Amino acid sequence: MKYTLLSLMLLTVLIGCSKDQERAVNSGLQDINSLDEYTTEIADGVSLLFFHATWCPLCAAQRPAIEGLVGDAALSNVFFGQVNYEQITDVVSTAKVQGFPTIVFYKNGAEVARFSGQGHSQDKIKNKLLELGQ
Repeated sequence: MKYTLLSLMLLTVLIGCSKDQERAVNSGLQDINSLDEYTTEIADGVSLLFFHATWCPLCAAQRPAIEGLVGDAALSNVFFGQVNYEQITDVVSTAKVQGFPTIVFYKNGAEVARFSGQGHSQDKIKNKLLELGQ
């Protein structure tokens, strides 16, 4: 009985983790997979990078506010990317990200703003991006 209950709990956790990873893959945010890609994508214009971990509940809570902006006509010139905190450590180190979730805003290759933790509304993020686009 004890092993059955433990097995069911483990299975539930694993299924939940795989769904989080699925959501991250299908989010509309472009995955940054290398330091070169990071440098290239932030070089020109306005960029938003979402630093996250797939298992992080705070990241999952923040994600919809960012994903909701992908495809917004007013932000058509903004690059939206994501960096997996555990897999792309050289980018995390270069960007000096120390926790997650972290949203970093860039303009022409330079960091211009940063939101750490969860609870940043879609409107707050959009307003920051619109401000940077002017």
